[in-house]
Amino acid sequence: MLGEQVTAKSLADDFLGKDRKIKKLTEVFEEHNREMAALIDIEFAPTTLLRYQTALRHLKQYLKEKHKIKDIDIRKIDHKFITDYEFFLRTIRKCNNNSAVKYIKNLKKVIKRCLANGWLLRDPSPISKSN
Repeated sequence: MLGEQVTAKSLADDFLGKDRKIKKLTEVFEEHNREMAALIDIEFAPTTLLRYQTALRHLKQYLKEKHKIKDIDIRKIDHKFITDYEFFLRTIRKCNNNSAVKYIKNLKKVIKRCLANGWLLRDPSPISKSN
């Protein structure tokens, strides 16, 4: 992790994925939404939370229908995952352009949270220059 002393053992453990709780995408998204709910009428409008809750529902549907899983290790999120999710939003969910872009931006915010906490080392999103 960031800020920790680097040793041969820590490098080996990192390489092998040992001594680290695996963070899952929907788990982090749900945590984000719980914190956002606590800030309703302080920093966020109720409709903003509703949009994030809808984005999470769409993401869970995508994981279930396209990947046959309930959640995914955030380290497995890559450019293809995000572009396939956007395609899913536009085709299966029939989202118009503005809605699809909003849901991708909601996912981007969760990815930024993962980056900031050191759970993800690089930004996998195709929209890394925006927002």
